[in-house]
Amino acid sequence: MIVDTKGQLCPKPLILTRKAIKEAAPGTEIQVICDNDIAFKNVCSYLNDQNIEINAESDNNIFRINFNTSGNAPAPIITEEYCPVPEKPDAGNSVITIKSNKMGEGDPDLGEILIKAFVNTIQELDKQPSHIILYNSGVKLTTANSGVTDALKELENNGVKIVVCGTCIDFYDIKDKVQVGTVSNMYTISDIMNRADKIIVP
Repeated sequence: MIVDTKGQLCPKPLILTRKAIKEAAPGTEIQVICDNDIAFKNVCSYLNDQNIEINAESDNNIFRINFNTSGNAPAPIITEEYCPVPEKPDAGNSVITIKSNKMGEGDPDLGEILIKAFVNTIQELDKQPSHIILYNSGVKLTTANSGVTDALKELENNGVKIVVCGTCIDFYDIKDKVQVGTVSNMYTISDIMNRADKIIVP
């Protein structure tokens, strides 16, 4: 039995995996396919907690988890345990979302200068944001040659949570170059934005 969860974010891969286990006969061979690292790790953690022996493999960011059903009923999924949701920012806190490694429209060289200036001056604000979310080409600002990694690290050390889109760093193939922040998924990013008192988009 193949459980294809490509394109699905946590907790959907977990839900589909549990459903397959629940419906399959004892001894059924199941393969769960994921296309993001977070879903892969969460499904593996859930199966390990069920004492199910797994054989996992990956190829070009496609993860396959192979196992046989034991016949035991799978435990309910506690979503917060496998897909933790960040706490709601305090009232009045803001979230900065950076969607590009350039700021504004027009000349790209000017755009790079502006985004560097913006990030480097965040720490000078009287009130710091609760989170800075980087997605699309904004994730490139977490790499060594971006000119802002030191500023982002200082913000992180001061309690600002730096959230980096995992799908985006996979797309730009920079996973090994990310130097700051926590790699996360769109479920978490959407939740942070939904809970924010104010969202700032430079």
